[in-house]
Amino acid sequence: MIAIVSSTIFPSILPGHEGERTNIDPTARLEQTVESIQSLVALGFSEIHVADNSHSPLEADVIKRLSPARVHWFGHYPYRNKGVAEAFLLLAVLPRLPTGQPLMKLSGRYRVSRNLCRELDRASLAGLFTVTPSGRLKSLSTRGYAVKDRAFLETFLHGTLNELYASAWRVVGPRSLLELVRRHLRPRLDNHPYSDPFGGLEIAAARWLDRHRIPVHRLDQIGVTGTIGCRTNSEINE
Repeated sequence: MIAIVSSTIFPSILPGHEGERTNIDPTARLEQTVESIQSLVALGFSEIHVADNSHSPLEADVIKRLSPARVHWFGHYPYRNKGVAEAFLLLAVLPRLPTGQPLMKLSGRYRVSRNLCRELDRASLAGLFTVTPSGRLKSLSTRGYAVKDRAFLETFLHGTLNELYASAWRVVGPRSLLELVRRHLRPRLDNHPYSDPFGGLEIAAARWLDRHRIPVHRLDQIGVTGTIGCRTNSEINE
């Protein structure tokens, strides 16, 4: 079984859209990422890939600490939208992964106690969703989910990014319509961050899955625990 850990052990000092990128120091981030890997090993994952976009290449002693995972470093631009940064990071590591096998994705620093690959059944993706009162998918927890194979993960990531970038041009009510008209009539005053947009990848992912009627397995719990690395340092248990 194969797992991917998205990681930023040494984050950029540049802020995110919501302010300081993290308030957890690199030493703690490394220890928490080691725990992420150990939790996957305990679940029987025989092949674990860490995709890391720290601000500089990881040193040999850090890579050794992450064993038995295979570490892939990518010197990507530090997008302020951390969801966008993670999506491009996952797309970068995909060619290095086996094809035709289920994959589980786990965000670095979080621990997991449930092998989500075993929850796929005939679904293309298994994860934790919120839904609207009418039963449509509203958001997907991107801290942990499983997909049926590498090819679907690539399609899913591209679709989710397209959905996020397109949201700036969607009309969902009078206010968004007026904003679009204003941008067209006064483009010099348009300061929307199109290349690094606001908005959560979690919502864009659920919208794409729902729009394309992708078969998903909605789980009540995914067994992911850990500390959110911003502002309140809240503990999560999903």
